[in-house]
Amino acid sequence: MRKLYINQLLKPVHFILPIIFILFLFTGNVTVFAQKRSLVPQDSLILARFQQEMEKAGWPLTWKNKPTSQWKGIVLSNHSDRVVGISLYNYIDSVLDGNPKNDALPACIEILNELDSLNSFYLAAISGMPVRVIPASIGKLTKINFLALGYCLFEHLPEEVGNLTNLEYLSISMNPNIKELPVSVYSLPHLKRLDVSYCTNFTTVSSAISNLKTLEQLYLDKNNISSLPGVIGSLSNLKEIKLDWNQLSTLPESVSDLTNITQLSVEHNIIASLPASLSKLTKLQSLNFAQNKLTDISFSLSSMTDLIDVNFSENQFTTIPNVLIQSLPPKLTSINLAKNQIRGGVPQQWFKSASKKMSLHLENNFLSGPIVVEYPSVAEAMYLEGNNFTISDIASLYKSRKDYMVSILHFTPQKKVGVTQTFKPSAGVSQSIPITNFTHLDGSVYTWYKKKSAGLNAPKEVYTTTSLPTLSFSNFDPQTDGGIYFCEVTHPQLPGNIDIEGLAYIDMPQPKNESEEIRVIGNDLPPVVNVLTNIRFRQDKNAVLYAEATDDFTPSKDLVWTYSGATNLSVKGVRDSYGRMSYTMYVADSKWVGRDTLRLSTTDEFGNTTITKIVVEVASLVNTPPVISYIPPVYLHMEAFKCEENCDSLFLYDAVTYMQYFVSDDLDEWNSLSINLDSNDANRLAKKDVYLSVSNGSISVFAYSEFPLSLTDSLKVEITDSNGGSATVTIQLRIVKSNQYPQLTDFAVQPIYRGTQAFPLLDLKSNLTDDYLPAEYLSIELGVVPPTLHASIENGKLQVAPVSTTTVFLDSVQVSAFEMTNHFMIKAFYIKYQVLGNGYVVSGTVTDSLGNGVSGVSMNGFTQPVSTDSNGFYSASEIAGWSGTITPVLKNYSFSPAFISISNLQKDTGYSFQATLITGIEDEIGKDWVKVYPNPSSNGAFTIHLSNKTISTVRIMTINGVVVYEKTIQGEEQIYLPYKGMFVVEVKDAKSVVHSKIVIQ
Repeated sequence: MRKLYINQLLKPVHFILPIIFILFLFTGNVTVFAQKRSLVPQDSLILARFQQEMEKAGWPLTWKNKPTSQWKGIVLSNHSDRVVGISLYNYIDSVLDGNPKNDALPACIEILNELDSLNSFYLAAISGMPVRVIPASIGKLTKINFLALGYCLFEHLPEEVGNLTNLEYLSISMNPNIKELPVSVYSLPHLKRLDVSYCTNFTTVSSAISNLKTLEQLYLDKNNISSLPGVIGSLSNLKEIKLDWNQLSTLPESVSDLTNITQLSVEHNIIASLPASLSKLTKLQSLNFAQNKLTDISFSLSSMTDLIDVNFSENQFTTIPNVLIQSLPPKLTSINLAKNQIRGGVPQQWFKSASKKMSLHLENNFLSGPIVVEYPSVAEAMYLEGNNFTISDIASLYKSRKDYMVSILHFTPQKKVGVTQTFKPSAGVSQSIPITNFTHLDGSVYTWYKKKSAGLNAPKEVYTTTSLPTLSFSNFDPQTDGGIYFCEVTHPQLPGNIDIEGLAYIDMPQPKNESEEIRVIGNDLPPVVNVLTNIRFRQDKNAVLYAEATDDFTPSKDLVWTYSGATNLSVKGVRDSYGRMSYTMYVADSKWVGRDTLRLSTTDEFGNTTITKIVVEVASLVNTPPVISYIPPVYLHMEAFKCEENCDSLFLYDAVTYMQYFVSDDLDEWNSLSINLDSNDANRLAKKDVYLSVSNGSISVFAYSEFPLSLTDSLKVEITDSNGGSATVTIQLRIVKSNQYPQLTDFAVQPIYRGTQAFPLLDLKSNLTDDYLPAEYLSIELGVVPPTLHASIENGKLQVAPVSTTTVFLDSVQVSAFEMTNHFMIKAFYIKYQVLGNGYVVSGTVTDSLGNGVSGVSMNGFTQPVSTDSNGFYSASEIAGWSGTITPVLKNYSFSPAFISISNLQKDTGYSFQATLITGIEDEIGKDWVKVYPNPSSNGAFTIHLSNKTISTVRIMTINGVVVYEKTIQGEEQIYLPYKGMFVVEVKDAKSVVHSKIVIQ
């Protein structure tokens, strides 16, 4: 189990520890006055006078009219009732009765010197009025040996601080305004500890610091110091120095003269090299140069015989410095080289050259190769995460762990093994894909996962488990086997936690490797876009549209986004590092209002494109109140709870009506409108035990009774938009004896044969009925869809398709019907879909001359409608013995062969076709003024030259008519398209339209 030492816990947070705790450590046995003890009369009188003077100066203390046992901030000696310390703070428990009336510490502070036993004074964190001035009278507290003035905002300390000749501890930490110390501070004859940390404007260390001959601890961390004076080496009694988080680029050679120093910390600076003379610091116990720019270590550690830990993490080492391998100090127990750029292996000398067990922090480098540990080992703990190790590299460590040589091993996660690979197998082939550049360890278990998409956090599921680092397909099915795969490599004999002599070492996950992704391209679908499809703003404002997309094979950051349309808008798109888009929209003409459509095209690397239409509504500067359509009566839903004996039955009635079905506004969305209920109506209904509430664009109605209710009443509602426009409507409320759920006609099982791409469309809306509401006020939504099916509802029509056209199954899709006036009146229905297996599959592809799939080709002649998908693939299923003629049809295309006849189908059969675009482009009259070159283009770059130099609109479309580029040009334009295939170029000026074509190879 990893050991934590108290000094490790305190280092990062020493500045926020209550300094009253430091008083305990520094002054010996003292007690904060929190128990029922009384001060000696002499001290009570002095403090009472101090309290009165502080109140006159605008600093009222909470001591007034309270017994001395309740005075806060008083520190008493454990051996007497004398005051040894005063703490004016409100960090934990306020000493002040309200905020001070001025930002200067009152001069009456000198009264405290009359306390015979006073040895410490602490001031910090006065909320509401931080201290900006320290009075000269602070110098009259000549008895104190402890002074802390932290968390203030003063710019200067008075020179009179130098009169505090008994001071051993001085802290002014957390004062961002102070830039330097008064010269007198450097003459304090007994000062042992000086803390000037977290003073961000403190940039220079005076050479006068050499006068502090008694100084043992110097804290200068979290400042902006760029250099140290050479005289720093004259502090011969210095034992600890903290210089973290400054701007130091070098250390003076004289640092090596600090021969009594035990703690040296210079973390988070910009030091690139260190003096070789640091080897003279023979009493060092802790050495910290983390987060610098070191590439090597020029001094030896062998002379530092008391050295316990060294930290060189987050530097720029590319190899492990030799001084950290050879002749290590005998007490060294920790080496930290994490987060460098170290390559190579772990030196075997580490496991031979030291006499004590060590913790080795090597995480987040580029280390690799077998780690061999020989007995006796110096590795008590090894932290290897984030490197290039494989589980075979650490196999020998497990024997060592059992022999008590490596007790703690942190391995997971490592950088991914192998390389990213992409394969596109043909249907029906066998394919084996190994993890490249990976060393197999016998007995390893390879758990292969398949991701749902190429998204960063896409869901995954276990696909298979193998004993070798190879992903195999015996009969590749593009529809079910295509996907993005990776594997996790584990070994049963390399567990995470090992119980040694009854001690269980926890929080160590099992060592494992994860492979880079392997893309196996199957049926490639267009990207799935997530974006609002309705945007509204006023004509003097702008709107920002956020869009993101995921794809089955293309990472989101590699998807290509273009837009077209919205001619009344000025649109600017910006992409972030994750591939997410933001489009800022303004009106092009400040006077224009109305509705326009922005078309977003999202294209994956294989040319599949999703077109998303965004309706953009620009409202006038003059607000239009909300428009409310007719709202039919709201029939409450009833639930009855009957009690068998000794209790009363209870009848509950409820309804929730969402305004989205009945209210529209020129600017606000329905759920942003304010709904106000008529108070008279609400009070009248409440007397009938009918209660109302409003939330998120909806009105809820609730009623209860011991007996069945009947209700015919109304409620007046006012709906107000964000600009103050309003409209009213009266809603009828009904409780009737019997209110039935909406009903959906029972549908028979929907069958298709194996190989058919989709089930017939079902019109659900036309088959909905209700006992009180017309069908137009009923709605239907999609519920649970099983993983075997794809389903969607649009305009009340249900479209369902099998995920796999080659499997046979029976499954159900859930839909829910509800009343628009009461969403509680909702009922679920299940529609069964069956893929039959007593047919044979006819499948194939339709491609162009370049081998690219042609989508949208109707394959006429089958018993069910069939067309090609985005990859040009089609599939249909027919019964045994079926005969027919398959004819591909797509406007502007001819096909070879023109048709295929099938007679007496008795097996799965494949037929493919080649499509040729019929353009007539080459002979178009008037095209001489348009030149497109080079054609074909080998890299996607080409030029459009217009010899007539008129202003023209250029649109570039796929052969299926999808616009991938649109721009207004004049003269000549260089264009780049990140796609392959044949594209139609349309050039339109004021007088004519010319078409050409471009082939990108």
